[in-house]
Amino acid sequence: MSDTAKGKTSGVWVVRQYLGKQTYRLETIAEADDILDADGKDVLDFWQAQEVARKSRPGARRGAYTVKDAVDAYL
Repeated sequence: MSDTAKGKTSGVWVVRQYLGKQTYRLETIAEADDILDADGKDVLDFWQAQEVARKSRPGARRGAYTVKDAVDAYL
């Protein structure tokens, strides 16, 4: 453990996916680094949690959003 002060309780990182009709699916992806130092797998810091959340999205985009993408989304 590092010399930096950590909290006494730990939270978790959760991905929330909108399913439509005002319903969501929640998935816990890891513990937060509130007590333990992040290890990139079971305990994640904010930036690691964001990366895992982005990868877990079905149909997640890669690269720049183009005019064609906007037209396709509109239609």
